[in-house]
Amino acid sequence: MRRMKLRGWILFFFVVHAACISYAQSSKHYSSQFLEGSGSEASAVLTFTELPEAELVFNEGDVIPDPFEVKAVTTCNGELESGGDNENRQHYYVGSYQEFVAALQLAQDGDVINLSNHVAIKPDASFPNHLGVWEPFVLNKAIIIDGGADHNTLSFERGLPLELRADITFKDMNLTMIPEGGVNASFIYVSDSKAIFDNVSTTVDVGVAGVSDPRPTLVAGTYGTHDSAGEQAHIIIRNATYESTFAAILAGNQNTVKTTNTLIDIESEDLVVKEGVKLCGLDDSPMIGESLINTSSKRIKHYQGFEGGGASTLNFVEVSVIPQVTVLNIDDVQLKGLGTRVSFLDNSEGLNSVSVSEGAELTVAANADNNFSLALLCGPGTLVIPQYSTLMLGAVCNRPVVKVREWLYLKENILDFVVFGDEQAGDIIYHVNEEMYIRQDGQLEVYDSPYQPLIESYDASVQYMGETVELRGSDQVITRRWRAFDACGNEAFFEQSLIILSSVISSIEEVADLSFFIYPNPAANEFGFNRPELVQSLRIYDVNGRLLRSFPKKSSYQIDGLPSGLYFLVVKHAHGYSQFKLRKE
Repeated sequence: MRRMKLRGWILFFFVVHAACISYAQSSKHYSSQFLEGSGSEASAVLTFTELPEAELVFNEGDVIPDPFEVKAVTTCNGELESGGDNENRQHYYVGSYQEFVAALQLAQDGDVINLSNHVAIKPDASFPNHLGVWEPFVLNKAIIIDGGADHNTLSFERGLPLELRADITFKDMNLTMIPEGGVNASFIYVSDSKAIFDNVSTTVDVGVAGVSDPRPTLVAGTYGTHDSAGEQAHIIIRNATYESTFAAILAGNQNTVKTTNTLIDIESEDLVVKEGVKLCGLDDSPMIGESLINTSSKRIKHYQGFEGGGASTLNFVEVSVIPQVTVLNIDDVQLKGLGTRVSFLDNSEGLNSVSVSEGAELTVAANADNNFSLALLCGPGTLVIPQYSTLMLGAVCNRPVVKVREWLYLKENILDFVVFGDEQAGDIIYHVNEEMYIRQDGQLEVYDSPYQPLIESYDASVQYMGETVELRGSDQVITRRWRAFDACGNEAFFEQSLIILSSVISSIEEVADLSFFIYPNPAANEFGFNRPELVQSLRIYDVNGRLLRSFPKKSSYQIDGLPSGLYFLVVKHAHGYSQFKLRKE
């Protein structure tokens, strides 16, 4: 009897295992494309410019300079990269909820789950439920879910949320979130991972949903008090159609303060986000981390930062049809790409700086008082402002173009409606009656020198990371660090060392038997060592212990200019420090 039971269990596990394995078919010809964010090395070149010296040497009591203003440039253009073929990638073909769950259990990072039919995930009594609210369905493996040529549907029903705790790609499919009880609210949480929505629609049959036009909200953050799954949420939406619609995109956690960063790449002009992109969490939970939005959509009407939150950047990239948008509390707005056109509605406010690339144009609508204030305006693109407006600028760069929406017939009138806070001669090109002018000595002069040098634009962000102090022997070393980063998620670091040399030499102990010596000694204008390769650095002190000169490793050392007399040499080498006496003739 025991043998029969044992055989039965063995047969049962074999059948189950075989059934699960049958879902998987290997593929040797699969490739995918990803827009890399954090950590991408090939998508851009990030270069520091105007760097200070990497190492400076001071004596005790010298004045230490303040940190240098380091700048950086990038060639980041957000282009797609090929992921390459993966011979080890497994494909699972599923057509039901049970098959979908079985495939998830077997799948490894990088595998593909192919939908061969509509797969509906409907929670029941077996699903976690807290006070009448379903806990999210969690995807925690870096997989691709592919709807195939039939654009099959993956639906999460009865108000079941979805939480992505690994890098997930949804491709060629209909992804629907169906609310429960007539409540038009459903959520997808990107828990500091990367989520790619490639040719994904969100259409729901209203009769099935029970509410009008239900669409999911994308939350670039965590659900409830769940811990973050990574260091940055990255949402990528590409190949959207008119059926690709979200209720909102939020950069923040559900009900906790978010301190990690968020990157949102909207690469499709047809994407609709009904309530816009907001840099906060559900219930307006604060977003303290940095946020970067790259958008090509002509149909999103609202972008809103979190006042008092982390640094925020909004890039309009190659927007071919002019969208009229409201932009609120965004630190840095940029228009990139030839032909990009954007129009800000009159309720836009809270902007700090605007950068418009060559061939791009930003139009600002008239508001109640017709006053516009920016800390920085960069060109060489065009800013179009209403007639009789006052534009206050703290600084300009790259010679932007300022146009008036309604052309004036007298060029002198431009002085009546444009006032600049810190304008230098030739900083700005004015367009009046289709002619170009620059301001010289308070007057407008015809601009006829297009090859005048421009102020270089620095489009990579640089953050000073602070300094650390440590002791090396009797010396003090200050290490300062800067971090540069760009829109593609690339980063680079630069360090500067400030060495403060100690005037105390009494602690230097002689290291014997090093088999090298000074020659000549006495010396007139220079000296050296018989084994110069052993020397790492050298300092010269007078008989009172005051540091006079310091040298890096050299073949010979100049002492011309020093008066005749006795000097102490402290030599740093691989074995420590040695002290020598040198007589100057």
